[in-house]
Amino acid sequence: MIRKFILVLFLAGCSGGNATTSVEKNVEEQVSMAATPFTADQIREGCPTGRSDTYRLETMGEEPILRHTTFTNSTAESAEFRTIVKTEDGVSIGEPQTTSATWEELRKHAEYPAKATKIIEEEIVTPAGSFASKHYIVAGTTEDGTAQETHAWFAAELPGPPVLFQTRVEGTVVFSMELILHEKPQ
Repeated sequence: MIRKFILVLFLAGCSGGNATTSVEKNVEEQVSMAATPFTADQIREGCPTGRSDTYRLETMGEEPILRHTTFTNSTAESAEFRTIVKTEDGVSIGEPQTTSATWEELRKHAEYPAKATKIIEEEIVTPAGSFASKHYIVAGTTEDGTAQETHAWFAAELPGPPVLFQTRVEGTVVFSMELILHEKPQ
C-alpha cells in the first residue's frame, strides 16, 4: 500500500504538469480508499484516558469470548490501551495485553477499498444501546474465491472501533464483534 502511494506521488511529480498517464490512473484506482468514518483527531477526542469498551466476540463453531479494552494513556500523538480477554463466565484467557498506536494508525483500521465499499447511514442496536451509525459493507472473496463481506457499523457518538463488526461468508456470519458495554471516563 505504501509503495503504491509513493509510486503515485513519484508519477505525479514526474508528469510535468496536470497531464495524467494511464499508469497513474491505474495506480490511483488501486489505492483509492473509501472515506473513513472518523478522522484521527475525532478518534483522539473520543478515546480519552479511561474510556472502556467491552465486546462479545463470536467465531463460528467456538464459544463466545469477551474483550474488555481500556484506554490507559491518551496523548496528543497516540494511545495506550489495555485489553483483557475472558470467557463469558469470567475466566481469564491469557494475560492482559498493553498496546499502543498513533491516532492515525487507529484511523487506518477503518480504511477499505473505495470500489468494494458501500456506506449506508442507519440506526444500529447493540446491548450497549441504539446508535446512529455509518454501516460499511465491503465486498470481497476468501482465499479460495468464496464470496465474503465485511460489515462494520461505526456509531457517530463513539469515535473509534465499530459498535458491531461482522464477517460473512456466502451470507453466513462466521465472526462477529458486538459492543455490549461502553463506559465513559470517571
